[in-house]
Amino acid sequence: MAPRISDETLLKIAASFGKRKFSTKDLIDVLQMKYKEEWEPVEQHYGAGGAGAGKHYTAYSRVAQTMQRLYRTDLIFKHDYEAAPAQYGSPVIRYWSTDREATEYILPGEETDVEEFWEGALKRVYVNRYERDPAARKKCLKHHGYQCAACDVNMGERYGELGKEFIHVHHLMPLSKIKKEYEVDPIEDLRPVCPNCHAIIHRGIEMLTIKQLRQTLKQDQ
Repeated sequence: MAPRISDETLLKIAASFGKRKFSTKDLIDVLQMKYKEEWEPVEQHYGAGGAGAGKHYTAYSRVAQTMQRLYRTDLIFKHDYEAAPAQYGSPVIRYWSTDREATEYILPGEETDVEEFWEGALKRVYVNRYERDPAARKKCLKHHGYQCAACDVNMGERYGELGKEFIHVHHLMPLSKIKKEYEVDPIEDLRPVCPNCHAIIHRGIEMLTIKQLRQTLKQDQ
């Protein structure tokens, strides 16, 4: 089997750029510096890219191809080609971005209730995954704010600027149980919850309700 860069690694690197755009070369620069054990086998198998490589398909192409697949799973945003700096060896380069924090990237095939509005339409990745519309997150938070609906913590107040506007968005109805396409009401169907509470809500075999978790928290006080 041909070597490849793991989706987890690429998503980690993408998240490390924050919300700013980055090129495929920017991503590969990080791969070469911090993930040599993954990058070098790919480069040896496909050959180096860049000016004068003399190959149509290279290790750079392999990474770009994987980023394209991640884009189709809604984990990465794809931007238009832009003029490349002179040293890039190409007249134009593709830019990417993500709205995910480094601590909350989601791997293809995982079913999760973190972040996202138009639910349903089964998509085949590695396993079935329900499509989501990120617009719901914004509408949910505009209405409910950034205070955890379960424990009332506000990450900005707790951690200052580093935690400002950092919160997960929880689907009150697990998407895996809906089994059909439906339009989510961001105000009625979604709630902001902190990462800790979100993890606890989904930890058991049956998903806890926010009300149940609030009751548990009160009992422990």
